[in-house]
Amino acid sequence: MKKKSKLPEKKSKSFYDFYELTELVDKELGFDQRDAGKHFYPDTYSFDKWHNVKGYPETDSDGKHKRSSQIWFAEYQAEIASGKIKDTPYCDFWHWQMDACFGSEISNDSMNSLYVGDDEDEIYQVANDWQMKIQKVYKKLFYDISDDGWIDVEISW
Repeated sequence: MKKKSKLPEKKSKSFYDFYELTELVDKELGFDQRDAGKHFYPDTYSFDKWHNVKGYPETDSDGKHKRSSQIWFAEYQAEIASGKIKDTPYCDFWHWQMDACFGSEISNDSMNSLYVGDDEDEIYQVANDWQMKIQKVYKKLFYDISDDGWIDVEISW
């Protein structure tokens, strides 16, 4: 049985540090929720994975770094179009979470409420399977410290 992680201290009188909570979720998941596509779609290729498998150097024949190489990006896109490889879907939980789980609009250096509540709630009706799996970890870890499914958090990036 997995030992339950210790909750972080509240950042202020009534707010938890949102990023400390996300670190606990990542630890429980065993992967980065900001890049969940690698976990949920392991048979697909990101550009970086494709580049590594090809064994290409860091710069292309035009001297461009791999991230700005139009040559390699065109080749990568051609292999996707031909069906040779499947592109890893963009799965950043944070972007769904911002729309579905916060009480108000997110901004830097702000306080907000994060929903970690009931699986039957409306937000689960619009969630993809991968989003629902991650959200259930939030519920598992933090529902006991919530107020009817809501946790007060401080967000600063």
